[in-house]
Amino acid sequence: MAHTITGIDLGAWAVKFTVLDVGFRHTRVTSTFEERVATDERPLAERQFEALRRGATRLPSGTTAYLALPGDMVTLRVLDLPFADARKIEQVVGYEMEGQIIHELNDVILDHVVLSARGQVDEGNAGCRALVVAARIEEMRGFLESLKSCNVDARSLFVAPLLYRPQSPAVVPGPVIDPLPEVEQSPTADKTPVAESKAAPMGCRVIADIGHHRTNLCFVVDDEAVFARTLLDGGEAITKGLMHASKGTWTWDQAEEGKARIGFVASSRRPATSNVEINVDAVVREAMQPFLRDLRQTLTSFAAKDKAPIEEILLTGGGARLTGLVAYLEDELGIPVRPLQAAPEVHEGPDGLPIEVAPAAPEADRFVLASAIATIGARGQKALDLRRGEFQYRANFSVVRQRASHLIVLAASLVACVGIHATITMRRLSAEQRVLKVQLATATKELFGETRMEATDVTAALKRSFRDEMAPLPKATAYDLLDDISNHMPAADKIQVDIEDLDIKAKKTTLKGTVDSAASVDEIVAKLKGVDCFEEISKGPISEVSGGAKQFSLAIASKCP
Repeated sequence: MAHTITGIDLGAWAVKFTVLDVGFRHTRVTSTFEERVATDERPLAERQFEALRRGATRLPSGTTAYLALPGDMVTLRVLDLPFADARKIEQVVGYEMEGQIIHELNDVILDHVVLSARGQVDEGNAGCRALVVAARIEEMRGFLESLKSCNVDARSLFVAPLLYRPQSPAVVPGPVIDPLPEVEQSPTADKTPVAESKAAPMGCRVIADIGHHRTNLCFVVDDEAVFARTLLDGGEAITKGLMHASKGTWTWDQAEEGKARIGFVASSRRPATSNVEINVDAVVREAMQPFLRDLRQTLTSFAAKDKAPIEEILLTGGGARLTGLVAYLEDELGIPVRPLQAAPEVHEGPDGLPIEVAPAAPEADRFVLASAIATIGARGQKALDLRRGEFQYRANFSVVRQRASHLIVLAASLVACVGIHATITMRRLSAEQRVLKVQLATATKELFGETRMEATDVTAALKRSFRDEMAPLPKATAYDLLDDISNHMPAADKIQVDIEDLDIKAKKTTLKGTVDSAASVDEIVAKLKGVDCFEEISKGPISEVSGGAKQFSLAIASKCP
């Protein structure tokens, strides 16, 4: 489900808003607008929050707001640490900052990030460089209460001067495919040898957002912000200079209009060509001296400490529109200066083919910071965020309540889909079960001669081996019994016996024969009881035959064979 994210830039001239529509696979700028800050004698913060309150009424319902603290509300330091372990860094950052800030450690809130671009470092150095920001807790509390009074609950509070990048986010309403594909380098483009690129220190680009009351300087090395500073100079100084030069004949609004219409600063590439330009150039140069002095000192200090040469300065913001400013700064600083351009967008239609997009609006450079805030919030990128600790953002469920009907419909649809899927699946499984039962009945009939449907019975039958199906091996064969009978007969010198019939069967043996006397029959029975396989011996009738011999028969119950 798509949702909206709003980046808010609390400027001194106007409060800017960039609204993004963020979906699963797209991020689209839906609108950019601003609310002018009043120009009366009230404190600037009061007038800013008044403009914020008006702008908040124009935001989409349920939007998530992201803001950035101005640079003059935070203290920023770069710490060189002899180790790179994240736990140790977390433990020592506060103590390292305690000696570099004027406030007590308990009175500030801190956040830090470890920089990957360290500038020039010694080979084998296992340490790291951490960028740390601190803000006073009381100022943070008052700032958040003022936001709440404007019906704005910021999800995060970034640090404004650290959010700029050489390729600024797009601020033109329209679809943006996220992430942007990489642009292939031309085969004819100049390529720096690998050895040279490793040996030479990485250059730095400085993004200068010249606003009405302040100027944000962001030092970027390899697309990473490594330092920042906020100068309390901007276009307001030129407006005051024009009012002073008019000797009180211009009002503040007239001076602002004159700055936009005839504001000019001369350079070697664009000298003054008329008396008006000469006079205006003199006023602007004098008004810009504090700004130029602070800018030059900041650039010199960074280059000396970080050993990273300044490659170019990129100008943005409303103050950067002053005619001739780019060439003037190049003359004064000796560094290439150019306007900050919005990143080239790649827009695709449903078929994947590129589509035409309207060109950037002329005032798009004023929304660079608001768009950067919104983009970082939408993408969830890692950024210094001072909304932590006791100021941790606590989400409310107002958005859920506002979209309760949509969520209920979505949940009902999901339950219906699950039920339909389960019904179809059960029917498919039932059909498969019937087919498998028929196959099992057929297979068991062929294998066992009877139908077996119990899985345990079939499994047990299949586990039985061929030996289990055979008759058990007898303990003694008929030959063994014959041998036992022969061995257990009384000796021939004691009695005379003549065996006429011997029938050995399973579990039963019958014996018929003649002996010399009836007493000899009892002696034969006594001897045969010594055979292990015999259990019970029954004597049959004894009869006398010719010659005086006695005929007898024995029925023997046996355990074997």
